[in-house]
Amino acid sequence: MKEVVVIPKEEIEIDIGDVVVMLRDGMANERTVSVVQMSQALGHPLRWGVLGELAAGEPRMTVELAERLRVRANTLSKHLKVLKDAGLLVQNRAGLYSIPPAFPVDPEQREIDLGRCVLRFGED
Repeated sequence: MKEVVVIPKEEIEIDIGDVVVMLRDGMANERTVSVVQMSQALGHPLRWGVLGELAAGEPRMTVELAERLRVRANTLSKHLKVLKDAGLLVQNRAGLYSIPPAFPVDPEQREIDLGRCVLRFGED
């Protein structure tokens, strides 16, 4: 269980633009992504749908995701790039998209653990 610390509102001075997340891609490469960039990437229903599909734990190609989400592949590609740039997706050499290893996925619960928060996706 995580410890909860209550900080009085007047003591909080955070510039959200400066908050960053360190990402490791499983190959000893690291980069940082701003929390603002991550939250903006989560702000579109189609991108939320992509993450929901990938929360099932199976990597998928663009064409598979487009078919499951009922959109054109070229439309989806733009949204995949936004998620990838925000560090929420990785693409392997075979062209399959998945959730980065830094964010554990629980396929049974359809959850993605982002560390400080967990994204939960309902049933299909």
